[in-house]
Amino acid sequence: GGRLELLNGTEKIVMSGNGSAKFTTGASDLIVRGAAPEAAVPAAFALHQNYPNPFNPSTEIRYDLPVRSAVRLTVYSLLGTPVATLVDGEQEPGYHSVTWRPELSSGVYLYRLEAASSESPGTTYQKVFRMLLLK
Repeated sequence: GGRLELLNGTEKIVMSGNGSAKFTTGASDLIVRGAAPEAAVPAAFALHQNYPNPFNPSTEIRYDLPVRSAVRLTVYSLLGTPVATLVDGEQEPGYHSVTWRPELSSGVYLYRLEAASSESPGTTYQKVFRMLLLK
């Protein structure tokens, strides 16, 4: 990690890349250790409500993958007809988002996330949300 020193007369602050800071005022030191950086991997599968909703002309759909997974994100009409496949393939664990800019008529659409862990194929996740396109 890096190191940053701030000096102001007799006061000195030393910040290191390991998440700690050392404050020196005259002859006394105060050492503060920060928590380890938050992991960039979510704890569980999740699909979030699109934003904005209602939307026009585009919306963002966010989802979380705790492990490498085979992912399919599909948009359906209310009759259950697929109208768009936004994601179809393997993805690394993490926080993901997709922007959808449809050329469809106004109405209610459903979007469904299907994810299956690549490491333990029995671990699957499915969730459906509703969204409204207003033109």
